[in-house]
Amino acid sequence: MRLPVALLLLFSVAGSGAWAANEVTDRAVPTLPKMQPAPPLTGPVAGAQASIEQQVGLLQQQVGTLQAQLAMLQAAVQVTANGVTLRGPTVTIAGGVVTIEAQNTMALNGHSDMSVRASANLSVSTGGNTSVQTGSNLTLRSGAGALLQASGPLDLKGSTILLNGGTKPLATVGSQVQVPGQPIGQVITGSPTVLGN
Repeated sequence: MRLPVALLLLFSVAGSGAWAANEVTDRAVPTLPKMQPAPPLTGPVAGAQASIEQQVGLLQQQVGTLQAQLAMLQAAVQVTANGVTLRGPTVTIAGGVVTIEAQNTMALNGHSDMSVRASANLSVSTGGNTSVQTGSNLTLRSGAGALLQASGPLDLKGSTILLNGGTKPLATVGSQVQVPGQPIGQVITGSPTVLGN
């Protein structure tokens, strides 16, 4: 009887050990929990993200402003194969030194008033002919001295030419001269470089 009891006890202990081993294995390999989304960031990292979003918003506003300015510029400046055209209700070219050069023809066309101003000196220089035409009156004024000079003949034409607002006719070579008590004479000499009718 003792042997079967011993065997029974041995089997019982071995069975309990196997059960204990299974329990340890079950506890050592638990089931994994489901993945959860990361919680929203807080603290300094969240502040940095908000700052980046603000910067992106500011950049988007600046891009919108630049796009509007570019549209206005494209409406005012037209560049084609034939040349460049500046258009606008008011066109101002300002700078310390402004140089406008034309290899062939330069035309300034204004449908309204046009003003060219310089706070210092203004120089217009051409390598060929220069023509200034107006459909009405032309006024040239100087706050100091004035010089009108030509290397060749200088021709002043008008229905009447007034010097200093004069009202009396000027004598030229061939004009009559009346000296009291003398017969009527003629002017026989004059300036060889100032000619008149």
